[in-house]
Amino acid sequence: MAIKIEKKGPISTVAGNVTVTDSHGGETKSQVKLGKVVEAPVMANVGVRCSRTVNLGDYNSVKIEVSLYIPCPVDEAVIDANYDFVMGWVNGKMEEVTSELKGV
Repeated sequence: MAIKIEKKGPISTVAGNVTVTDSHGGETKSQVKLGKVVEAPVMANVGVRCSRTVNLGDYNSVKIEVSLYIPCPVDEAVIDANYDFVMGWVNGKMEEVTSELKGV
């Protein structure tokens, strides 16, 4: 099957040509619309990764690491808002796990 892509703005139409040959050598051709392809917007990956080493006493310690990455559109306001959300989430989880380890 031959595939043809027609581009019209951000949406492309995909069509295929199908050729069927019967047992007597006769051919039948038809065009089949396969669908539309929509271009994905350009995305950024915003994330925060934090780690902390906690002293448990008696020469024992544990390292905690929390990270979160989320995709978002490339727009400064959206990136800033997502960064604030991710930073708050990571800090909250870090404090939660640290408190559990220290028994607070």
